[in-house]
Order: sequence, then structure tokens, then C-alpha cells
Amino acid sequence: MSSKIKTFGFALVSVMVFNAVSYGQIAFSGVRDVGAQEQVLDHTISLHRSWSELASDSSLRDEYEQTIGYWADAIYEMTNGGHRLGKVRIFPRSKYKGKTDVNWVANLHPSANPGSFMTSNGRINMSDMFSYRIPSNSTTNKRRDWEGAGYVLAHESGHYVYSLYDEYKGDTINNLIYWPQLTDEPVVPSIMNNQWNARGGNYEWLNFSTPDNIGITSETAQGRMHGVDAWTFLTSNRGKYDVLKSRAPSNSDIYNGYRMKIELPSTRARDSLKVIWMSDTIAIDMVLDRSGSMIGTPLRDLKIAAKAFVDIINKFSDTTGLIVTIGITTFSDSTENAYPLTVLNNSTASQIKNIIDNINVQNMTAMYDGVLASGNKLLSASSDVG
Repeated sequence: MSSKIKTFGFALVSVMVFNAVSYGQIAFSGVRDVGAQEQVLDHTISLHRSWSELASDSSLRDEYEQTIGYWADAIYEMTNGGHRLGKVRIFPRSKYKGKTDVNWVANLHPSANPGSFMTSNGRINMSDMFSYRIPSNSTTNKRRDWEGAGYVLAHESGHYVYSLYDEYKGDTINNLIYWPQLTDEPVVPSIMNNQWNARGGNYEWLNFSTPDNIGITSETAQGRMHGVDAWTFLTSNRGKYDVLKSRAPSNSDIYNGYRMKIELPSTRARDSLKVIWMSDTIAIDMVLDRSGSMIGTPLRDLKIAAKAFVDIINKFSDTTGLIVTIGITTFSDSTENAYPLTVLNNSTASQIKNIIDNINVQNMTAMYDGVLASGNKLLSASSDVG
């Protein structure tokens, strides 16, 4: 392999790592087609809890995962199976707050910016405590809290992902047409009215409004903003998702006297769901060739590239606040653990660059052995979480 290719390789890896981690919403959020009429939504969450707290307490992680499971159920029901929740990456310690889809703090009133999914214009604001508690303090019915929080996320997704507005009765009168008014007439049943009613298997309350139950459009924020009910809006040319245009309930889809499809319970609701905990630590091991083929200019260029990579990753660690451990494995006709995985800082960066400067060529090329040794080194340092 030429020295120019190796230099480019180090630079490419550094840019990929920086972009993927620094811009969570851009790299990890999105919509994936999984069929002609189905899509999966990937989301990111910035969570206020520390990684050490989460890593040491699997029951705490489970509380959030249970909540996200009910979020997935609601997305599936809301869209009549057209959308499913996919990969949900959770960044601890409020990492990338303001760049993720969900900013999750300890205590606030949940809210969302309508139509902001896949833009930089807003997000869902979520908390551990509202009309629920995560982790639940119930000794008899934790599911009620999990459902409550999950369905709140779904209600806010109605705003954030689907550009819909509220359909409940407000407690004031003002001139804000997008705000629920005291004189409004709540839509029954509708997730944009009262998601709490869906707890306990009342899945009709996870559905969007239709022409049958929207009532007088001027008497809901949804009607004032869009002039129509939720499903009419979603299936119009203003709707962002073509797959939903064939998912609206038909006149023959009747449940308890309402025009709607009931999809739950269904295992398909969570078919694509995967909760991924993003730890505060990134482990990097550089595998460097010191075989005879590297003598002269190739080794010199490799050292320049490797030291530049160390500097870039050190700056990346300072900028993001992530803990980066870095090591070196070298190979010729055998492998050597030239530098064990060590937390990177200004002091250790100097040590690593000294190690790189002192690499000498010798003998044959055992590239496979070098990669294998490096892989085992990283595996031995990894956690079973993250």
C-alpha cells in the first residue's frame, strides 16, 4: 500500500469519526424505505443522565427502553402501519443537545416544533417527569408510566414529524391561532387531543383525526392552521410522506362507531426498533505497518499521517467532550502492542507521537495478524453496553 493512500486513509477515518459523532441528527436521523408502502424512522436522543449511571444500572436503561417501545407502538398505530420506529440512538450527559431529535431533560412540559424532523429548525423536548415518571416509582403498575411517556413522545411526533397541531381544548383565549383555545372543541378520539386515554389498551386514542370527527375546523388548532383534519392533511400534497397517502382509514374501517383502523396489538410495531446506547468513550487502535516494504519514504509518510491523526483525534476529544482511548499495534512478521489503549490528552498524545517516531522497519508483512491483534485488543477493552 502506498504512503499516499495510507495518509489519505488516516485523514478519511478522522473526518468520518468526527462527522458521525458530532452531528448526531444529520448522521443518524432519517427515513428509510422498507417496502413499497412502509418506512422506518430513525431518531436520536440527547439524555441528561450520565453514562456511568446508565452503564451501571441496567434497570434504569430498561425504563427508557420500555418507554421507547410504547413510542414505537403509537407511531405504528398513528400511521396505520405505514411508519415504524427504527434505530433510536441515545447520547448520555446531554451530548449534542440541540442537534438531536429529542432533548430529554429531568423536568419540563413536553413540546415540539411542528414539521422540524430532518431540519435544523427544532426538535422534541421531553422530560422524566410530567404526568408520568421515568423511572417509574410505581410498585404495582410501571407500565402506566411507560405508556404515558411513550405516548407523549408519539403526540409530540405528531407535531415534529407530521406537522400536525393540537386538537384539545385550551385553558385560555388569545390571538395565537396555533394555540388551543378555551372555546375549542376537543376531537374524540385523537392522539392530538388526549394521548393519556390510550393507556390500558384504548388504542383508538392513538389515531389521527378524520373528516368524521374533526368537527368545525375553526374550533381546533389543527383546523385553524391547516383547514382540515389530520388524515386529510397527511394525504394531501402538503403531506411529506407518500407512503401514508394510501394508509388513511376508509369508510368501511369502523371501530366503535369511528372511522379508523386499529393496528395494535401487533409485533410488527417493534419489528424495526433498536435502541442503541452511545457511550461517552471511543476506543481507537492504530495498526501500523513496520515491515521491510515500508523502508524509507513510505515509513516517513506513515509517521507523519499517524501523528497528524493523533492530533486531530485529540482536538476532536476536546471539542466534543468524549473520552477517547487510543493505542498502537505494529506488525512486520509478528505483531507488537506498541502502546496500550490509553485515555488521550495532551500528555499522552506526546507519548504516542514519540512511540510513532521510534518505529523501525523489519522483516516480512503479517497484516492479518496485526489486524487480529488490534481487534482482540479493542474487544478486551470494550464494555457489554454501548
